Amino acid sequence: TLTFGRGESAFTMRAGFLIPNIPGHSEKFAVVIKNDVAIGHIPISERLIEEGYIVAEYLRTDLDPDVANVVGPAQKVYPSYDWGTLAVWAWGGMRIIDYVLTLPQVDSKQIAVFGHSRGGKVALLTGALDERVAVSLPNGSGAGGAGLFRNQSPKAESLAEITDPERFGYWLHPKLRSYAGKEQELPFDQHFLRALIAPRGIFSTDALGDLWANPKGTREARDAAVPVFEFLGATDSANACHFREGGHGETVKDWEAALEFMNQQFHLGPRKP
Repeated sequence: TLTFGRGESAFTMRAGFLIPNIPGHSEKFAVVIKNDVAIGHIPISERLIEEGYIVAEYLRTDLDPDVANVVGPAQKVYPSYDWGTLAVWAWGGMRIIDYVLTLPQVDSKQIAVFGHSRGGKVALLTGALDERVAVSLPNGSGAGGAGLFRNQSPKAESLAEITDPERFGYWLHPKLRSYAGKEQELPFDQHFLRALIAPRGIFSTDALGDLWANPKGTREARDAAVPVFEFLGATDSANACHFREGGHGETVKDWEAALEFMNQQFHLGPRKP
């Protein structure tokens, strides 16, 4: 349990950490951080440990419940901030980084963040805001995540739908809703967020059948961010997408693809005991 602040303003967030114990391994470990509403739901956690990754998970809803019109613990402590729930959850990921960097087993240059669906939006935002994140892994993140608002397939979630006060308007800044139906007037789109990660690694994983999450718009956002990655000297391998068959979900295939990308970016290979 991590505690923030002191006295009556203090609040807590629960987290879980799995640290490898590999005989003969003297190097520090890479870390993959996941935000979720429960701990222990990574489908390949055992393999991650075997290959030399520390697995860190935190309960994002301890900071702000996933409920409209509720002021969460973090927002109460910082009443002058105008952040939405996604930003609060991303802030939590940054505090996990603060903590893992105190662990002697951690390689500070090899930190990755993963999230699925709304958690994918959080992982992308965390990577964009915190340069300590070497690899960002948004999975099925869609609107407000890796997918564009301006370029969408007919069945994709729109800006109007995601900012609806009766749905998930509290996730984002309230001013964003003023562009509902006027997406072409937006002064930015999600490829800007992706470009903020350059020249570090970004690997978005999506399902071709998950039309609501706009896989087409995710691919176009990736392409639109290429000039920034090139300008900063990053190769195409740092800005990548992965698409599988099927629908919305966090699957073994998603994680296996993410693991392969992390290994490439961190220049790691299988390190099973």
